[in-house]
Amino acid sequence: MLWSGVLCGMVASSKKPAGGGGFGGFGAPPKAPPTLREVCNTFKSRVPKDPSVPCACGEKLSYAECCRPYHKGEASAESPEALLRARYSGFAYRLIPYIIETTDRSNPDYMKDKIAWAKKLNKNMMFDGFSFVSLEIGEREESAADYEAILSPNVFTVRPAQGDDLVMRERTRFVKRKGAWLFSEGAVTSEEAGLKGQVLESEKNERSEERRVGKECRSRWS
Repeated sequence: MLWSGVLCGMVASSKKPAGGGGFGGFGAPPKAPPTLREVCNTFKSRVPKDPSVPCACGEKLSYAECCRPYHKGEASAESPEALLRARYSGFAYRLIPYIIETTDRSNPDYMKDKIAWAKKLNKNMMFDGFSFVSLEIGEREESAADYEAILSPNVFTVRPAQGDDLVMRERTRFVKRKGAWLFSEGAVTSEEAGLKGQVLESEKNERSEERRVGKECRSRWS
């Protein structure tokens, strides 16, 4: 545990050096906690090895020419539409750091502890078992504030390992912070079994519904 390491380090630093020289104590100070990127590097990834393949966002450009610069931190999404595409391909490629870094603090599922957040996403919120079929970006709604944008309806299509494609529609809100667009929240609807007539407004709700839809799908396809 990190806390035990910190406490041991405090005890070690309070000890006087044995024999009047050297670092002394119980040895080297505790290691710094891992960074978000270091933790995420231990997770599985779906990033294409060849960046010349078509980008998952569907822009008919190679990954290298399209969303890769955003994912690598070489550029910031210049518009809500660009951010939506980059996040869609980010989910497709399982790029958890990018999903976290482009989520605004106003999002209901925002967590200050980025490591815990990353582990939560890695566990059951990255659409494992699905392939990403297509993204259709909706129109911008009128907004009184230049730091806010709403796109609707955005249509996401994913395909399970067995069965028919699943289609979801989202009304997505973005905010601009220090010149960068961030995802604020989304309201998801679908005509799929177990979701029809409902509006999902946070990843917490989506996760519970995803389990229920999975049960519906299994019963439908079995």
